[in-house]
Amino acid sequence: MDKIHYYDGEIYRKIIDPNLKGLRGQILDEIKNCNKLIDIGCGTGALVIEASLVCKNAIGIDLSSKMIEVALKTKTKMKLGNVNFFHGGIEVLRIFKDKEFDFATFSMSIHEMDEKERILLLNEALRVAKEVIVADYLIPAETFPSDLGVIFVEFIAGLNHFKNYINFRWHGGVEYLIEQTNARVIARKTYSTIFEVVRLSK
Repeated sequence: MDKIHYYDGEIYRKIIDPNLKGLRGQILDEIKNCNKLIDIGCGTGALVIEASLVCKNAIGIDLSSKMIEVALKTKTKMKLGNVNFFHGGIEVLRIFKDKEFDFATFSMSIHEMDEKERILLLNEALRVAKEVIVADYLIPAETFPSDLGVIFVEFIAGLNHFKNYINFRWHGGVEYLIEQTNARVIARKTYSTIFEVVRLSK
């Protein structure tokens, strides 16, 4: 399966990635004593590459071949031997053993999945990793203008993307996924009025 949006690849790397640098920093602050990490919905690989500085091995998976192409180019350019990227979704996760990873991460990826896929992937992440970090939109945002801004950004991302975001929002965001997977919350924090970072285990 190849899931491609108009903004995938270089557009995402040049425009979106720089605006999420602070959020990636919040995720990395939660990662300690990391031998192995997997980022699910890794996009252009920005988080994986930054995590490779604090983890011995870092892996990224994504359904978009354009995103993986950019990630692999960056890996080659930076000569990173402890980083790998794979094109795929839940079928890739199923290859790995229980608790094979210290951390699995979802960085702004879970809201754009359909409801069934979200729950399946989070359950599988909780199986393969000791801890799962979900960084996504805070529902609702801390201020009304921020909330409207998020809705606008998601609207221009495309119809299917927006439909999945509305479903994510309708169900209450990350909290609904915690309930559906019976995950345990280890830590939770908000960032920049519109994001939350949640550490989970099972």
